[in-house]
Amino acid sequence: MTKEELQNKNVTVIGAARSGIAAAKLLKKLDVKIFISENAAQQKLKYFDDLQKLAVPFETGGHTERALDADVIILSPGVPGTIPVIVEAQKRKIKIVSEVEFASWFCAAVIIAVTGTNGKTTTTALLGQMFIDAGWETFIGGNTGNAFSNFVLSTTQKSVVVLETSSYQLDFTETFHPHISILTNITPDHLNRYENNILQYAASKNKISAQQTKDD
Repeated sequence: MTKEELQNKNVTVIGAARSGIAAAKLLKKLDVKIFISENAAQQKLKYFDDLQKLAVPFETGGHTERALDADVIILSPGVPGTIPVIVEAQKRKIKIVSEVEFASWFCAAVIIAVTGTNGKTTTTALLGQMFIDAGWETFIGGNTGNAFSNFVLSTTQKSVVVLETSSYQLDFTETFHPHISILTNITPDHLNRYENNILQYAASKNKISAQQTKDD
């Protein structure tokens, strides 16, 4: 989806932690109409000061009907896709995407994405350092430290992005297209988010390569 397409839509960000705040900041830079909905109470929000500084409409302490007044919902990775507001959004055919999917729409660089139950943080850090040492303009982020939305507008065709991607970030991806994808391993973990079914968990991990072609 392009900047121009988004500017004609109402976008709700579900979750006001690190990735949700980063997505909201990117939306604001793109001049998009935003609403942020967070389940936690204000006093429990680590990023409440950032939320206030955004100066956009928001709610805390639960997801109301206002969150569903949207053409697009951007879902933070810490928020399960099974919560009632997301189930209702799916019933209403509202487009739901992850923060990684959303940020990827505006990435000009080659993307190298890493996932796996174990080893993805180390692999991402090593790859990023290798590209830095080789003289590339390199952006490192995703699940490790720096949300993709924070730096995506700084990417160019001469830079490389190395992303750590969790299964939660790969859920609700549609067009996310790394040039290189790396899957370190799949072992039983986080199964509470996948109906205690390792096949569902594995399917989520395998979305890292779903859009790749023979040229990738």
